[in-house]
Amino acid sequence: MKIIILMCFFALSGCASLQAKFNSMATKGESYVAPDISQEDANIVAQDMAEYLSENFPAAKTTIDVGASKGPLQSTLVEQLTLEGFGVVEKKSDNSIPLRYKVSPLYKGVLVRMAYQGTEVSRFYSRGSDGGLSASGYAVREAAK
Repeated sequence: MKIIILMCFFALSGCASLQAKFNSMATKGESYVAPDISQEDANIVAQDMAEYLSENFPAAKTTIDVGASKGPLQSTLVEQLTLEGFGVVEKKSDNSIPLRYKVSPLYKGVLVRMAYQGTEVSRFYSRGSDGGLSASGYAVREAAK
């Protein structure tokens, strides 16, 4: 009986820590792009991120807070979001949605993670023999409400 109660306690605390992780990454965290991500890869990833967000939010009515990160992916992402019709800010405003991302190399490809409003979206881009990236499907995790 004690074991069952203990297991329930750990399960519930795990859910709470997952919620805290999502909120932390999406509001306080800094976005990160590994230094060995090329400009060409950054362009592909940024365009894809903007397309994903435009499928999930009404662009003309949404402002995205991309944070104050600098770098090639950030500038391309801001440009792509603007082209999709989003308002873009670099610090939290009253109605903006905080977006944080992490882009890093992973086994002959690129792994992208985005976090916003308690949701984490991941996508892996494998590198073909020609050096180009091809995207896999999205993995979406939402924190319990």
